[in-house]
Amino acid sequence: MPKVTVLVPTHDHCVTLKASLGSALVQTMQDLEILVVGDGAPDETAAVIKRIGDRRIKYFPHAKGPRTGEIYRHALLTSEAQGEFVCYLSDDDLWLPNHLETMCALLSQADFAATMTVFVNLDFAPFVIPNYLQDSVNREFILKISNRIALTTAGHTLSFYKQLPYGWRTTPAGRWTDHYMWQQFLSLPECRALSAPVVTSLKFPDPPRKQMSNNERLEEMEHWRKRIAEPDFDAIFAKEVLEGTIMHAAHNHSRAKLSELELSEKVEEQAAVIKMLEGQLEQLRNLDLLSQGKS
Repeated sequence: MPKVTVLVPTHDHCVTLKASLGSALVQTMQDLEILVVGDGAPDETAAVIKRIGDRRIKYFPHAKGPRTGEIYRHALLTSEAQGEFVCYLSDDDLWLPNHLETMCALLSQADFAATMTVFVNLDFAPFVIPNYLQDSVNREFILKISNRIALTTAGHTLSFYKQLPYGWRTTPAGRWTDHYMWQQFLSLPECRALSAPVVTSLKFPDPPRKQMSNNERLEEMEHWRKRIAEPDFDAIFAKEVLEGTIMHAAHNHSRAKLSELELSEKVEEQAAVIKMLEGQLEQLRNLDLLSQGKS
């Protein structure tokens, strides 16, 4: 039995699927299966997977279902998934090579876990959205206000998933599907939730890329895949994320017309988050969360 089941939902990004699946296949932790669930995906999706040619990838096509085809995800997790742990990968996002290794370390101590979400921006450097599931205030924020955990950063044990009252289900209109799902986990007091202050994935959000073709989006992702493989990527990327997060904070909070003092406090708060991320490998070792692999 594989250690990890990787669940990849896909709808209309069969071109970028090549890059996202490629990032899963080069993980430092190779004991995995990959279940790609098609929600009204085009026929070319099967051809893309066939060209990749890895037996660990299985494709389950379906006609377009309600919302994002959550019912198909649930069916796979209750009937096909074999892994002790389940991790998610969007069809247009990338994992860094140590993502699954980090998630396995977290999930050996938790029922639900996540790493930090980094958004790749088109206007300035990538920026981080922090989450601290160990902190009750942050947990309540996700439960009652808004999501801080991207699908690509999250995972859980298969056994705890099967104890949930519903699991993946059709999400009400106006709600984010992944947020609706995470709330099921976090609403249960017995759910052990854990975050690691590390970046192990890159999210390429749709809204600013609406005018890009799928081939242009693939080119962007392949550019980042090449960068990730460079030996000096970690140090350079940490500086970029620090810069991007400060710029993102300044942009958002200036639009809210905060005072100069309030803006300064917000920027310092974001900078403190990234300072923590800059020492991610050392922190993981101290926490005994990672024994080897690329940070």
